[in-house]
Amino acid sequence: MADAADFKSKQGALDALVRAMRVPAEQADSRALIDTAAMAVEHCLVELGVSGSPALARIFAFDELAQPHLRRLTNDYLAARSSPDVTSGHWAIGIAFLTTLSAAYRSALDAGNAPNIARGDHLELMVRQLRCMGNLLKWRAMAYFAADSALWSEVAVIYRRARNDGLAGRQVALRRDRSAQTSIEREMARLIALASAGLDQMPPNAVEVIDRIVRYALPAFQLLAKPAEGVRFSFALGDGLPPRRVDVATETGGDVLYLWCEEAVVVLDELASVVARGLAPAALTDRTVPRETVLGGAYHLRRLWSGPRRTRRCRRHPLTGKLRALMGIKRLQSQLGEKVEEAVDVWQWNMLDVSRNGMGILVPAADCSQISVGDILGVQAEDGESWHVGIVRRIVRVESGEGIVGIETVAKSVTTASVDNGQALSDVLLCDPIRRGGSVRIAHSPEEAAAGDLVFLSQSGRVCKLRRLSTLVRGSGYELSSYHVL
Repeated sequence: MADAADFKSKQGALDALVRAMRVPAEQADSRALIDTAAMAVEHCLVELGVSGSPALARIFAFDELAQPHLRRLTNDYLAARSSPDVTSGHWAIGIAFLTTLSAAYRSALDAGNAPNIARGDHLELMVRQLRCMGNLLKWRAMAYFAADSALWSEVAVIYRRARNDGLAGRQVALRRDRSAQTSIEREMARLIALASAGLDQMPPNAVEVIDRIVRYALPAFQLLAKPAEGVRFSFALGDGLPPRRVDVATETGGDVLYLWCEEAVVVLDELASVVARGLAPAALTDRTVPRETVLGGAYHLRRLWSGPRRTRRCRRHPLTGKLRALMGIKRLQSQLGEKVEEAVDVWQWNMLDVSRNGMGILVPAADCSQISVGDILGVQAEDGESWHVGIVRRIVRVESGEGIVGIETVAKSVTTASVDNGQALSDVLLCDPIRRGGSVRIAHSPEEAAAGDLVFLSQSGRVCKLRRLSTLVRGSGYELSSYHVL
């Protein structure tokens, strides 16, 4: 009797959670619901060996119910990323749920549980596991972590199993109330596309947009068994390594999947032309995603998947040493403008290598969680005098949290100046010497006077008239603009 009462109590709690998760995410505490859903999935996993398919159906239901709340967590995480104490909680809860869900699907796919699961559920189970792995890859990329080392081996096992059973291309509807369908091959294409999308070169908010663009173009991707013209990336099913860039002319074959992107690139071109006219598809943008981010994501993917193959422009040379670092244009202006001996809020980092146009730096975990691709920063050698200004171009973190950060050098010597557009005066960073008739780059806050088309620059008693040419880089809290010196 006690066991029966306990069973009814747990079932009642699960039913109550299902009802709570059906409340629109905007009106619910998504963070608490996702945290509770992870525990519910763990409970269903325990019941899997007893009740089989009914317990699996519960897990499927929590998977679907969690999707809008995961999107809400994603938006909250991205909106609050400048505050690590807040964002780490959102990200950790989302990752914990997806990890638990993936572990449940892995256990259900284990041979020991096969007799307890209806034959018709196996295909959906494999598709859901691949989709969950794609979501895990995306969530880890939003914090600049690579995919878990075991992920690609498991992905290969699932695909080979589906291929051997003749299920790789079979369509399945994950939601009974919608006509949308997916398949093993489609989810595999998404995984390979995300892994080859250069997510470590994108700001966290762009990672989510890149995933939306990939899913938008997904029907146009093809997985080929042999290399063909237009292939840029491949995934070897036997070595447990992530997808890699390929050269079709030197490929030797084997059990390899090749991601053919030519039709997807056509979709990207059409998408870019539509977005440029101000008409972004509802599936790609909403009030939280600027159109410019969608357009930038489409251009980024097109560069990776078509045209000339990208090669490293400058050779890297190992060089170690201590560095001081300052993040953000305001701190740099304060440091350079006031000529302070000891920088305020300075970070201590380690240099790994240098090239003609940049450097690689090892950044501690606490600092790495506060920087993003596109941020502007200043670095100074421990025994140096000048501050170099650069832009973060790539971040790759390891499980301990520390990261290797690639920085493109913008200027090796910067000075402060004032700019007046006739209405307001603002301080800026001058990245080049002033030469009449030449061009000069200026780093400034977007809302400041330097944003004007015609401005007057004042430095050390000298006044020059400048005409704005273009915005070279737009990042978090700054713009780098080019001006012509009249």
